[in-house]
Amino acid sequence: MTSRIPRRLGALAVGALSAALLSGCGVSDAQFDPGAAARVGDQTVSINDVDEIVDGACLYFADQAGAQPAPGQPAARAVPRGDVRGQIVQLLAQRAASEQLLDEYDADLAPAYGQAVAQNEKQYADLPADQRDPLVTGNEAGIYYQAALLGVGTKILEDEGTAAADQQAAAERGLQAFQEWVESNDVAINPIFDVSVTDGAFVAEYATPVSVPVSDLAKLALVEPQAQGDQVREDYAAVLPADQRCG
Repeated sequence: MTSRIPRRLGALAVGALSAALLSGCGVSDAQFDPGAAARVGDQTVSINDVDEIVDGACLYFADQAGAQPAPGQPAARAVPRGDVRGQIVQLLAQRAASEQLLDEYDADLAPAYGQAVAQNEKQYADLPADQRDPLVTGNEAGIYYQAALLGVGTKILEDEGTAAADQQAAAERGLQAFQEWVESNDVAINPIFDVSVTDGAFVAEYATPVSVPVSDLAKLALVEPQAQGDQVREDYAAVLPADQRCG
């Protein structure tokens, strides 16, 4: 497996909880206060918060790139930093929206959340703090988002008289509520990031002309990489200045 920030950051969240995945297109032209990456209801995601996670992830993947790959696996290669920033903005925006959605429905996070967070912290426990803390924070955002969708979906279905709903049904119902919340609240992404908000969806777009059917870090962890698309991204990253590469 090559070193890809989305695959590594999203793997634990997906393994712990059922993912409800978003798609969409479009770019916000909203005006933003200096330092704001996203406006999500009554919360603001700061550019500093985004870049702290990106910096830690890039340090981690730089170390991975210098390590001996596992038998039968290709060596790790860099990806464009802009792609990673977009993925992190998407994760943090989704977490902010899902936190407010949870409050609106007076619902609880899915029970698996606590275990998933503990596993997330354990996975990175041996890393230096400047890598560990950003990776834990970024991955927790994906875990929280999925747990919130399941919690809200379960609450809605129970209120409708469907007390024994399975996780897939709960995730789908939670996703519907999430999309409705995004569409009815003040939600926008700073246009400096390649992240769109359309039809209740946050989608991180690649900075490179590659078509990959994914919407967030969690889905990237589920889908085997498309070799041609990954190669284009990696080749593009290779010609970027060092401060625009990650890994």
